[in-house]
Amino acid sequence: MSAADDPLQAALDEAASLMNELEQDVVDVSLIDESADLHPLHDHFLSAHPSPPTLSNNSMAEEITPALSPSVPLNSGLHIPQPGLPQQQPLPPQQMQFIPQQQHLQPQPALQPVQYPPSSTPSTATSTAQRIISADTWKMQTRQFASNIATMAQRGLQQVQEHSNFLPTPAALHVSSPSHQHHSAATMITPLSHMTNSGTNGHLMNQPMLMTPNRAIAPEPTPVNPEQQQLLLQTHVGDLIQGEKIILFVSNLPHVSDSRGVVSSGVAWCGVVTYYRLLLFPLAPDVSRSTSSGVQSLHPACVSALTPPRSELLQLPLTCIEKIEKSTMTAQQQMLFLTVTSKLSGYWIRLACPTFMETQRVAESLETYAFPGRRNLGYLFAFECQREAVMQSIVQDEHGQKRVTLEPTPRRFDAVVEYTRLLGSSPHTAWKIWTQCNAQYQLCPSYPNVVVGPSSLEELDVMVRQCAAFRSEYRWPTLTWGNARDGASIWRCAQPKMGLQGNRSSADEYYLQQIMEQAGRMNQLAPSSLQWSRTELQALTGSSDLSNWYPEGQLKLLDLRPRASAMANRTAGYGYENTSYYPGTTLQFCNIGNIHAVRDAYQKVSAVALQASDLQWQSAIDDSKWLSSIRLIWAAAWETAFWVHVHRMPVLLHCSHGWDRTSQVAALAQLLLDSHYRTRKGFATLVEKDFHAFGHPFHTRCAHGEGGNEQSVDEGQVSPIFLQFLDCVYQLARLYPDAFEFTTKYLLELSNHIYSCRFGTFLCDTEREREVAANLRQRTQSVWDALEARPDLCNDKFQDSDGVLLIPLPLLLRSITLWNDRHALHGPKPVLRTLPNELELEMWRRLLSGEAVEGQKSQEEDSPKNVDSVEDENGGPSDTAILSATSFTIDD
Repeated sequence: MSAADDPLQAALDEAASLMNELEQDVVDVSLIDESADLHPLHDHFLSAHPSPPTLSNNSMAEEITPALSPSVPLNSGLHIPQPGLPQQQPLPPQQMQFIPQQQHLQPQPALQPVQYPPSSTPSTATSTAQRIISADTWKMQTRQFASNIATMAQRGLQQVQEHSNFLPTPAALHVSSPSHQHHSAATMITPLSHMTNSGTNGHLMNQPMLMTPNRAIAPEPTPVNPEQQQLLLQTHVGDLIQGEKIILFVSNLPHVSDSRGVVSSGVAWCGVVTYYRLLLFPLAPDVSRSTSSGVQSLHPACVSALTPPRSELLQLPLTCIEKIEKSTMTAQQQMLFLTVTSKLSGYWIRLACPTFMETQRVAESLETYAFPGRRNLGYLFAFECQREAVMQSIVQDEHGQKRVTLEPTPRRFDAVVEYTRLLGSSPHTAWKIWTQCNAQYQLCPSYPNVVVGPSSLEELDVMVRQCAAFRSEYRWPTLTWGNARDGASIWRCAQPKMGLQGNRSSADEYYLQQIMEQAGRMNQLAPSSLQWSRTELQALTGSSDLSNWYPEGQLKLLDLRPRASAMANRTAGYGYENTSYYPGTTLQFCNIGNIHAVRDAYQKVSAVALQASDLQWQSAIDDSKWLSSIRLIWAAAWETAFWVHVHRMPVLLHCSHGWDRTSQVAALAQLLLDSHYRTRKGFATLVEKDFHAFGHPFHTRCAHGEGGNEQSVDEGQVSPIFLQFLDCVYQLARLYPDAFEFTTKYLLELSNHIYSCRFGTFLCDTEREREVAANLRQRTQSVWDALEARPDLCNDKFQDSDGVLLIPLPLLLRSITLWNDRHALHGPKPVLRTLPNELELEMWRRLLSGEAVEGQKSQEEDSPKNVDSVEDENGGPSDTAILSATSFTIDD
């Protein structure tokens, strides 16, 4: 039967045609880029950023209207008159009457127009937002109206089918929703302010979608007022974080699932988007999780592996989102799905809202606050949670300049204090603290403003500048660890600019010669060296041939790259040291992969943890090359500590630029050599010294404020370098837990905040950006303060000792295993976790007995709580009583 003979198909075709016409009528408005005022590196972002939003109650999906929105009222109309553009005519009523007379839908009256803001508005941040609202209002309302038409066509078709017992084919049911075009950061500043549907057409977007093809229609959603929202959040989530405001609240989600196996089986869920995270929680307990009598007959160890505990509260920080995808509708399940993928371990959450328009709203809000772009970092939650305190501390001086007077959070790494602890204050030391050569970051912008060099050189000498010019990014050799007893020390730099012609620098050669001479002088003044027997060295190195474990020179050069990569860099004007130009040095390549290899290995190991076959589990883990890279890093770090401790030699580390692999190996070697860095305070100092101060590009590697949906993201520069470092630390802490003041849970919590942007610790790329440009210690909170405030992360069995943790190399490398607590945390199948046995037994005792456990604040001692049966007004058990009796979370 043709479309002309089938009025239902004709209605669907007409709706699809109308949708295409409306999409073509969308007009893009050119905007002046004034987003620089919102950059956190500029003081204007304090006044230009929107103030905390207010709650709107116009629809079931509650939303927030930022204060940056224009003052003109926004209605629900679609016809926006503009000079020079053809006017859109109202939809004729006969086009709406495509349902049989007995089941037809009443046509909607014509909608009132919305005026653009006056063009004479001054060019300020507010005027820019007004122009943005105008364009986004037209696009959003166009998509909303087209979606409403498609929904009405489907509902009409469903009603006819119920009376004719006609089972439609998939082709007859498929109606594509309007495609969502992602906006750039400049046009996505305040897209939520025009989503309010208070007009006559507002109720259409809240109509439920068809759930299944068997003529079952979802029940009408029940509106949730602000008081009910707060009650639900308090019951299921608890107190929100300081500065965390609600952007969007959606109730009655028909579908929620995640990579761990959580599925909403006939239970309605609520979804909340805040400035900080996405929250999803059920309104009733999952009865399928109840323990049967058969399970209770098993050994407790079997029970814990059979039914692992997981919270029914799903949450994901917005800046942890890597990409947001929308799936198409099918005849079997007519819902528009939204799949949110995390940057950590491949974790994903899939949800569907009661209507298409609400799914679009959720996607819009997530994309706005998860991907503000690098030029709008003021929208990251790290700034938002501290905004009120910052605004209250702003004062204006006599020149009219505004400045922040809030007391900054303390620095864990104070260069003068830390280097004085290492080197002492003796005037005869071989190394000297330099405070002038890079005081304003003028010599090397990615280095700290205080460095250490040979005491035989003057820091303002032209020789130092020439040496820096010969190294990539002006990153010349500087000391990162040493002692006052002998010449044992660790130095770091970037690759030399050798090129294909084998260039050389007399300044660079002289600089390294001074390092060797000063180290030799200190070794002569030091007490007798440590004595090692051949048997002990063989056991320590795992090699019977010790010819490669005795020094052949005075300075050990460890190029952390594969030889092939170092040789390839010569084509770009760089390369590696020619030892014939540097007498007394020996060069060794460590074969550690670059950031691209690390990213690929991490993606593979994350996929394995979610999807691998049980029989090929270990082989799949090995094929990912993740554990191989961990072994290579530890081998280089252990060898660095070996040459420094056993032979009291200076060791120079570098890779290409000296801020990724060099930071990892240098920090791990110090973790073996210095017991101070195995304490909580010392570990924070180590991270701030070798990663923050020496220019590890956190912001670039983590892509803060950017996601896979954006065209501007340089995926080639994104890599989990710091997460890989924490994985290496975990391997050592797992082997020798008593040697660390912190637990592996401490490392897990720290890894959770690499991408969360809850704190400002991992923002920006260099010390100069953090301290001078962004002033992060005043405008954001520190992750170290939060971790130190939790006593449950402290190791009670810590044994403080000054001994060097130089364990046998074979023992270290053969004990490398997958960090299940991190990489398999979001997998659907059970794996062995490092949860303490006594805590695990107590946890399962409470779970089997039906007692409630609140795991949100792990620093508090939880006691069993019996929840009385509470009835609501209708006589059934209340939502609060049901969920509190079955909810269980464990923060490990």
